[in-house]
Amino acid sequence: METDASRTSDVEVRFTSLATDQTRVDLVHRHIERQGEGWEQMYGAVGSPEGWAVGLGRFARRVATGSADVHD
Repeated sequence: METDASRTSDVEVRFTSLATDQTRVDLVHRHIERQGEGWEQMYGAVGSPEGWAVGLGRFARRVATGSADVHD
């Protein structure tokens, strides 16, 4: 895990309840260029149609099964 804040990006996630069974998720990823060498590939990966959607889907499944650990 990177401990130097000048080399980390920022991810903001907002959850908005739309209805009893619906939640809107807004995700903003800022300062990805701080990641250093290779940041363009990371940008391409998370900016693709699968990018964050795939990662968030995996996380949601882990939460649903009780196996989510932010340190994995």
